[in-house]
Amino acid sequence: MLASTTGRSGKALRQEISEIVFTISNIREILQYGESHVMLQKLGIETLTSLAMEEEARERIGNTGGMIKELLWIFFREGLTQQQNTVKVESAGEALATLAFESTNNCYRILKEMNAVERQVEALTDPVLQINSARILRNRCKHVGNEYLLCLRGVTAGICMVVNAMMTAQMKLLEVSLGLATQVFRFMDAGVLSPSNSNNLAPGRRNLQRGWCRYLRSTTTHLPRSPE
Repeated sequence: MLASTTGRSGKALRQEISEIVFTISNIREILQYGESHVMLQKLGIETLTSLAMEEEARERIGNTGGMIKELLWIFFREGLTQQQNTVKVESAGEALATLAFESTNNCYRILKEMNAVERQVEALTDPVLQINSARILRNRCKHVGNEYLLCLRGVTAGICMVVNAMMTAQMKLLEVSLGLATQVFRFMDAGVLSPSNSNNLAPGRRNLQRGWCRYLRSTTTHLPRSPE
Protein backbone atom coordinates (compact mmCIF):
# COMPACT_ATOMS: atom_id res chain seq x y z
CA MET A 1 0.00 0.00 0.00
CA LEU A 2 1.51 3.30 -1.13
CA ALA A 3 0.48 5.18 2.02
CA SER A 4 2.70 2.93 4.17
CA THR A 5 5.83 3.45 2.05
CA THR A 6 8.86 4.34 4.19
CA GLY A 7 11.44 7.09 3.76
CA ARG A 8 11.18 10.40 1.97
CA SER A 9 9.17 8.90 -0.87
CA GLY A 10 6.58 7.61 1.58
CA LYS A 11 6.34 10.96 3.33
CA ALA A 12 5.79 12.73 0.00
CA LEU A 13 3.18 10.16 -1.09
CA ARG A 14 1.25 10.46 2.18
CA GLN A 15 1.21 14.23 1.87
CA GLU A 16 -0.07 14.08 -1.71
CA ILE A 17 -2.71 11.46 -0.91
CA SER A 18 -4.02 13.34 2.13
CA GLU A 19 -4.27 16.57 0.14
CA ILE A 20 -6.62 15.03 -2.43
CA VAL A 21 -9.93 16.65 -1.55
CA PHE A 22 -12.13 13.57 -1.29
CA THR A 23 -9.65 10.98 0.02
CA ILE A 24 -10.42 11.25 3.72
CA SER A 25 -14.15 11.90 3.32
CA ASN A 26 -14.45 8.85 1.05
CA ILE A 27 -12.74 6.70 3.69
CA ARG A 28 -15.22 8.05 6.24
CA GLU A 29 -18.07 6.85 4.01
CA ILE A 30 -16.49 3.39 3.92
CA LEU A 31 -16.39 3.34 7.74
CA GLN A 32 -20.02 4.42 7.96
CA TYR A 33 -21.48 2.02 5.41
CA GLY A 34 -18.87 -0.72 5.04
CA GLU A 35 -20.12 -3.28 7.59
CA SER A 36 -20.83 -5.82 4.88
CA HIS A 37 -17.44 -5.22 3.24
CA VAL A 38 -15.09 -5.96 6.11
CA MET A 39 -11.85 -6.15 4.15
CA LEU A 40 -12.58 -2.86 2.39
CA GLN A 41 -13.29 -1.26 5.75
CA LYS A 42 -10.05 -2.69 7.13
CA LEU A 43 -8.09 -1.33 4.16
CA GLY A 44 -9.67 2.10 4.63
CA ILE A 45 -8.71 2.22 8.31
CA GLU A 46 -5.17 1.02 7.59
CA THR A 47 -4.86 3.81 5.00
CA LEU A 48 -5.95 6.35 7.63
CA THR A 49 -3.36 4.98 10.06
CA SER A 50 -0.59 5.28 7.49
CA LEU A 51 -1.62 8.82 6.52
CA ALA A 52 -1.77 9.79 10.21
CA MET A 53 1.97 9.20 10.50
CA GLU A 54 2.31 12.77 9.18
CA GLU A 55 1.32 15.66 11.44
CA GLU A 56 -0.67 17.65 8.89
CA ALA A 57 -2.60 14.59 7.72
CA ARG A 58 -3.26 13.60 11.35
CA GLU A 59 -4.96 16.95 11.95
CA ARG A 60 -6.83 16.80 8.65
CA ILE A 61 -8.20 13.35 9.47
CA GLY A 62 -9.25 14.38 12.97
CA ASN A 63 -10.93 17.49 11.65
CA THR A 64 -13.04 15.51 9.18
CA GLY A 65 -16.51 15.48 10.71
CA GLY A 66 -17.52 12.14 12.19
CA MET A 67 -14.22 10.34 11.53
CA ILE A 68 -13.15 9.82 15.14
CA LYS A 69 -16.73 9.00 16.14
CA GLU A 70 -16.85 6.23 13.52
CA LEU A 71 -13.52 4.78 14.61
CA LEU A 72 -14.64 4.72 18.25
CA TRP A 73 -17.95 3.11 17.29
CA ILE A 74 -16.09 0.34 15.46
CA PHE A 75 -13.60 -0.08 18.33
CA PHE A 76 -16.28 -0.47 21.01
CA ARG A 77 -18.83 -2.35 18.93
CA GLU A 78 -19.93 -5.71 20.34
CA GLY A 79 -21.33 -8.90 18.81
CA LEU A 80 -18.91 -9.05 15.89
CA THR A 81 -17.70 -11.91 13.77
CA GLN A 82 -14.07 -12.98 14.06
CA GLN A 83 -13.21 -11.09 10.86
CA GLN A 84 -14.95 -7.94 12.11
CA ASN A 85 -13.10 -8.26 15.42
CA THR A 86 -9.83 -8.05 13.50
CA VAL A 87 -10.94 -4.70 12.06
CA LYS A 88 -12.05 -3.55 15.51
CA VAL A 89 -8.97 -4.54 17.46
CA GLU A 90 -6.05 -4.29 15.06
CA SER A 91 -7.21 -1.55 12.71
CA ALA A 92 -9.52 0.86 14.57
CA GLY A 93 -7.49 0.69 17.78
CA GLU A 94 -4.23 1.33 15.94
CA ALA A 95 -5.78 4.24 14.03
CA LEU A 96 -7.08 5.90 17.20
CA ALA A 97 -3.76 5.51 18.99
CA THR A 98 -1.93 7.03 16.01
CA LEU A 99 -4.37 9.95 15.70
CA ALA A 100 -3.92 10.74 19.40
CA PHE A 101 -0.13 10.80 19.13
CA GLU A 102 1.26 14.33 19.63
CA SER A 103 -2.09 15.89 18.70
CA THR A 104 -3.83 17.99 21.35
CA ASN A 105 -6.79 18.58 19.02
CA ASN A 106 -7.37 14.89 18.31
CA CYS A 107 -6.99 13.99 21.98
CA TYR A 108 -9.74 16.47 22.77
CA ARG A 109 -11.91 15.15 19.92
CA ILE A 110 -11.64 11.63 21.32
CA LEU A 111 -12.29 12.95 24.81
CA LYS A 112 -15.63 14.45 23.74
CA GLU A 113 -17.02 11.26 22.22
CA MET A 114 -19.11 8.48 23.73
CA ASN A 115 -17.88 8.61 27.37
CA ALA A 116 -14.57 7.57 25.88
CA VAL A 117 -12.49 7.80 29.09
CA GLU A 118 -14.80 5.55 31.10
CA ARG A 119 -15.22 3.04 28.27
CA GLN A 120 -11.49 2.79 27.62
CA VAL A 121 -10.76 2.35 31.32
CA GLU A 122 -13.31 -0.50 31.39
CA ALA A 123 -11.66 -1.98 28.29
CA LEU A 124 -8.37 -2.34 30.20
CA THR A 125 -9.82 -5.59 31.60
CA ASP A 126 -10.85 -6.90 28.18
CA PRO A 127 -8.13 -9.21 26.79
CA VAL A 128 -9.18 -8.27 23.25
CA LEU A 129 -9.11 -4.49 23.69
CA GLN A 130 -6.69 -3.83 26.55
CA ILE A 131 -3.49 -3.20 24.56
CA ASN A 132 -4.95 -0.60 22.21
CA SER A 133 -7.09 0.92 24.98
CA ALA A 134 -3.93 1.41 27.04
CA ARG A 135 -2.12 2.94 24.04
CA ILE A 136 -4.97 5.35 23.32
CA LEU A 137 -5.28 6.41 26.96
CA ARG A 138 -1.51 6.83 27.28
CA ASN A 139 -1.34 9.08 24.20
CA ARG A 140 -4.33 11.11 25.35
CA CYS A 141 -2.93 11.65 28.84
CA LYS A 142 0.45 12.57 27.44
CA HIS A 143 -0.54 14.85 24.58
CA VAL A 144 -3.85 16.47 25.60
CA GLY A 145 -3.50 20.15 26.42
CA ASN A 146 -3.34 21.36 30.03
CA GLU A 147 -6.78 22.94 29.67
CA TYR A 148 -8.32 19.46 29.25
CA LEU A 149 -6.48 17.61 32.02
CA LEU A 150 -9.40 17.80 34.44
CA CYS A 151 -11.53 15.87 31.95
CA LEU A 152 -9.05 12.97 32.16
CA ARG A 153 -9.03 12.47 35.92
CA GLY A 154 -11.29 9.45 35.38
CA VAL A 155 -8.28 7.48 34.18
CA THR A 156 -7.22 7.02 37.81
CA ALA A 157 -10.01 4.44 38.15
CA GLY A 158 -7.91 2.15 35.99
CA ILE A 159 -4.64 2.29 37.94
CA CYS A 160 -5.20 -1.02 39.77
CA MET A 161 -5.87 -2.77 36.45
CA VAL A 162 -2.76 -1.17 34.96
CA VAL A 163 -0.50 -2.17 37.84
CA ASN A 164 -1.94 -5.69 37.82
CA ALA A 165 -1.18 -5.96 34.09
CA MET A 166 2.38 -4.81 34.76
CA MET A 167 2.81 -7.64 37.26
CA THR A 168 1.33 -10.42 35.14
CA ALA A 169 1.42 -9.43 31.47
CA GLN A 170 3.65 -10.49 28.63
CA MET A 171 6.04 -7.98 27.12
CA LYS A 172 3.75 -6.08 24.73
CA LEU A 173 1.05 -5.41 27.33
CA LEU A 174 3.69 -4.74 29.99
CA GLU A 175 5.26 -2.05 27.79
CA VAL A 176 2.01 -0.16 27.10
CA SER A 177 0.83 -0.57 30.71
CA LEU A 178 4.06 0.94 32.03
CA GLY A 179 3.70 3.85 29.62
CA LEU A 180 0.09 4.41 30.70
CA ALA A 181 0.92 4.13 34.40
CA THR A 182 3.54 6.89 34.22
CA GLN A 183 0.86 9.18 32.76
CA VAL A 184 -1.94 8.16 35.14
CA PHE A 185 0.25 9.06 38.13
CA ARG A 186 -0.02 12.70 37.05
CA PHE A 187 -3.70 12.62 38.05
CA MET A 188 -3.30 10.84 41.38
CA ASP A 189 -2.77 11.95 44.95
CA ALA A 190 0.42 10.76 46.58
CA GLY A 191 -1.17 8.12 48.82
CA VAL A 192 -3.44 6.33 46.35
CA LEU A 193 -1.03 3.47 45.79
CA SER A 194 0.65 3.52 49.15
CA PRO A 195 1.80 0.25 50.76
CA SER A 196 -1.28 0.24 53.00
CA ASN A 197 -3.45 -0.20 49.91
CA SER A 198 -1.63 -3.41 48.98
CA ASN A 199 -2.19 -5.38 52.18
CA ASN A 200 -4.74 -7.73 50.63
CA LEU A 201 -2.21 -9.04 48.11
CA ALA A 202 0.01 -12.09 48.50
CA PRO A 203 3.46 -11.11 49.88
CA GLY A 204 5.32 -11.70 46.59
CA ARG A 205 2.86 -9.72 44.52
CA ARG A 206 2.62 -7.01 47.19
CA ASN A 207 6.40 -6.49 47.10
CA LEU A 208 6.33 -6.38 43.31
CA GLN A 209 3.53 -3.83 43.31
CA ARG A 210 5.39 -1.66 45.81
CA GLY A 211 8.49 -1.85 43.64
CA TRP A 212 6.53 -0.73 40.58
CA CYS A 213 4.96 2.12 42.54
CA ARG A 214 8.33 3.39 43.77
CA TYR A 215 9.66 3.24 40.22
CA LEU A 216 6.65 5.06 38.79
CA ARG A 217 6.84 7.79 41.39
CA SER A 218 10.52 8.31 40.60
CA THR A 219 9.84 8.60 36.87
CA THR A 220 6.89 10.96 37.16
CA THR A 221 8.22 13.55 39.59
CA HIS A 222 9.34 15.75 36.68
CA LEU A 223 6.02 15.58 34.82
CA PRO A 224 3.47 18.42 35.03
CA ARG A 225 0.62 17.57 37.41
CA SER A 226 -3.01 17.89 36.55
CA PRO A 227 -4.78 20.93 38.01
CA GLU A 228 -6.79 20.45 41.18
